[in-house]
Amino acid sequence: MQSSDSMGSYIKQRKSPRRRENRPAWIDRNNGEPLLDCMIWDVSEAGVRITIDTPSSVPYEFQLVMSKDGKERRRCQVIWRSAEQIGACYTTGPT
Repeated sequence: MQSSDSMGSYIKQRKSPRRRENRPAWIDRNNGEPLLDCMIWDVSEAGVRITIDTPSSVPYEFQLVMSKDGKERRRCQVIWRSAEQIGACYTTGPT
């Protein structure tokens, strides 16, 4: 779990402001297993913070499915993990 000091350093390193969201999304681990349910907590041009029951089940690189039809996706890399959340940066543009 991240300490408040280390979380503060991540906030200072952000390149773009985040806006609060509270919408469903899904994690595609690209291994043929079912998608994992998650919630987008906040989002920016550079990355996203998601809430998920089992952050440890998310690999370092994954695809975030941001629409029910699966057409809106972003490839992501995990930057930090806590007991219930993941911070990730986008490695590709929107699709």
